[in-house]
Amino acid sequence: MCNVSPDMKQVVFLLSVFSVLVSSCPDGSFNCTPACLPPGLVCDFNKDCADGSDEDYCGPCDFEHHSCGWKDVSSSSYRWTRQMANITSVPGLDHTTGEPFGHVMHINSSQSTFFVTPELEYSVDNVAALGCQMSFWYHIYNTSSTSSASSFEVTMIRGHAEEQLLKLSKIKTNGWENATVFIGNQPGGYKLRFSFSPAFSVDSDVMLDDVSFDYCRDGDFPTGSNQLSCDFEKDTCSWNHDYTASLLWKRSKMSFNEVPTAEGYFMIINARSNNISSTARLISFPQPAGQVLCVSFWYHIFGNSIGSLKFITKHSGETETVVWMRSGTQGNKWRFADLTFKSDKPIQFVIEAVVGGTQGSIAIDDVTVHSSETGSCPPERECTFQGSLCGLLPQPSADFSWSLITGASQPANSSGPSADHTLGTEQGFYLSARLWSHLVGSRGAVMTEVMEPTAADGECLMFWYYMEGGEVGELSVSLQTLGSDSVQLWSRSGDQGRHWRHGRVTLLSPNDPYQVVFEAVVGDGLRRDIAIDDLTVLNGACPPPGFCDFEMDFCGWVNSPAEGSHVDWDWLSGASEGQHVPNTDHTTNSALGHFATFSHLPGGEGVAQLESETMAAVDRACLEIWHRAEGWGSGPSDITLNVLVNETTGLRPVWATNGFSNKPWMQDRVDYNASGPHQARPILHFHDEI
Repeated sequence: MCNVSPDMKQVVFLLSVFSVLVSSCPDGSFNCTPACLPPGLVCDFNKDCADGSDEDYCGPCDFEHHSCGWKDVSSSSYRWTRQMANITSVPGLDHTTGEPFGHVMHINSSQSTFFVTPELEYSVDNVAALGCQMSFWYHIYNTSSTSSASSFEVTMIRGHAEEQLLKLSKIKTNGWENATVFIGNQPGGYKLRFSFSPAFSVDSDVMLDDVSFDYCRDGDFPTGSNQLSCDFEKDTCSWNHDYTASLLWKRSKMSFNEVPTAEGYFMIINARSNNISSTARLISFPQPAGQVLCVSFWYHIFGNSIGSLKFITKHSGETETVVWMRSGTQGNKWRFADLTFKSDKPIQFVIEAVVGGTQGSIAIDDVTVHSSETGSCPPERECTFQGSLCGLLPQPSADFSWSLITGASQPANSSGPSADHTLGTEQGFYLSARLWSHLVGSRGAVMTEVMEPTAADGECLMFWYYMEGGEVGELSVSLQTLGSDSVQLWSRSGDQGRHWRHGRVTLLSPNDPYQVVFEAVVGDGLRRDIAIDDLTVLNGACPPPGFCDFEMDFCGWVNSPAEGSHVDWDWLSGASEGQHVPNTDHTTNSALGHFATFSHLPGGEGVAQLESETMAAVDRACLEIWHRAEGWGSGPSDITLNVLVNETTGLRPVWATNGFSNKPWMQDRVDYNASGPHQARPILHFHDEI
């Protein structure tokens, strides 16, 4: 008959009781007297049983009665064992009770073996909450006079991948010492491992006690969870990685050649070489309800087909809402965004990047989040209408106001867009005048909050508008100062096509506070509506109509593919990767400068077409274009660039070029006239024969 130690008898007894409890319920459920608990609720960081027995063998442990699911997996006799603290004279007491008869996990120095590391593991099967972390107390002691430090490590193992969470290099500790490792919302199916590597020729006694899992239950938040203003110089503050996403944001200080500060860290996600779309998310803890939160950040999105950056809000038990989004390359430059949030429920923020393509990156920096003491935030210089009206107010003298709607919610008698401009989806919000529900000739208007006086050279208000249908009505933008009549700055009437169109006006009021008024007049079309989206205010006056140096974006130019063609112009800079991409633009003569470009592989054909904003009638105007062409060979090019004027009478060609490739930028100028509103339309035809 085998001899069984008292400790072993205790273990056998406990395991047999545990087995009986489990087996008394069907399908492996846990016996949670008087009910049975589904297996998925055992070791889920929540005490679902009244006595908490479903979490007894689940990692947190003072080792007084058992090892709580921690298992020694060492490969030799140099291993972890559960012992009374008085197994050594130093410290001689456990941390839990401060008594010699308290229990700890212990590594016996006398069992030390060359190049063998004692290992203690626990398997985690369920996902934890966002702020989950593991704390523990440890003690290292030796009598050696060596200056070499031993290594105490905590590692996360998932499959064959190992990630070091903590490495403590110590000769010895000053009594019991505490340490913490961050876990986060890691998906279940991993192991946590404690390991110890002694210094060469040094025998050390090691003890572990009072392992705890903190803030791992849903609804538990660590202290300091409201530190959302972050420059990322030291860490991510209170922004937490979403480990359930396919990628993680990384702190970096690589150079973009243009950054908000001369040097420093920011968060970045890079495209993958395999062209697979991947997502990275930073998530805040819920912020208290009943306050106005002002949020701003800088972002950098650059690269071919790079993907999108989203700012998302979430309320407990509800689906997430995208309140701000930018898709595709935004140029090799940092841009600024600001948002306002008012919520009667706790609100959580998510910064999500989705990268696609094979080159490029998305970065964020200098996030600020603060509660407004006045109940309002500075006027937003960008507004997507995804989360709010951005401070827009009904004009008291108007017949009706505007409303937030989505393309999916518009009725059959609306000629409004089926998708918003920001997200490009039926679920995206935009501001609608809802003209279908109002009398012909009535007037609906919204106005901004009172804005501070502009600089001497003014500010540029840019927006996108949608007006489809011959009798849709009229849209105008006016500036109004206190005590004065409004001055109309811009207007459009009638059909503007089935596109979101770009509009811009210079706001000039250097001496007086002012408001901007958007006004829609109802037309008599059977299907009618007017919509606006994506308002942006920039410093300085707007460029003239039709002008674009492509440094910020496409300006008012939009891709308008010919019927049957799905080819678009792209917007790149000299720093972009790809065949035949110029290494400098014409405007800045540098790699940072931007341009509109089109590339294709040999053996195809198609038409790429850009369309300008609508411009007023003109007796004589000069159209100036700088172009550059590169090909696969030195012979004649099969690409033709045509420029046409689109008038009410139809398209009229005014200039064309083709022939040999030219690597230098070349200037093209042509005089033209237009008897009425018109658009310029550069069209690129290409045809290759193999």
